[in-house]
Amino acid sequence: MVFQVTKTCPSVCIYVSKVAARRDGDKADVDRPSVARAIIHDAKPVEEAGWGVDIINMSYDWDEADLPN
Repeated sequence: MVFQVTKTCPSVCIYVSKVAARRDGDKADVDRPSVARAIIHDAKPVEEAGWGVDIINMSYDWDEADLPN
C-alpha cells in the first residue's frame, strides 16, 4: 500500500505509530490505550506538537473470534 500511495502522490508524508506488542507466539496484542493516544497525537495539529495527519489507516490481523461483540 505504501508504494501505491507514494506512486500516486510523491509529496506524501507517511507516519507510523506502533500500538501493538508481541506476546507469546506470533500474534500481537493491541494496546487499546496506545491506539487512542496515537490517534489523538497523529490528528493533533503540528502547532500543538502533533503530526496533523489527514488520514489514519489502522490495519489489524485479528481473527473473527478476537473481535468484540
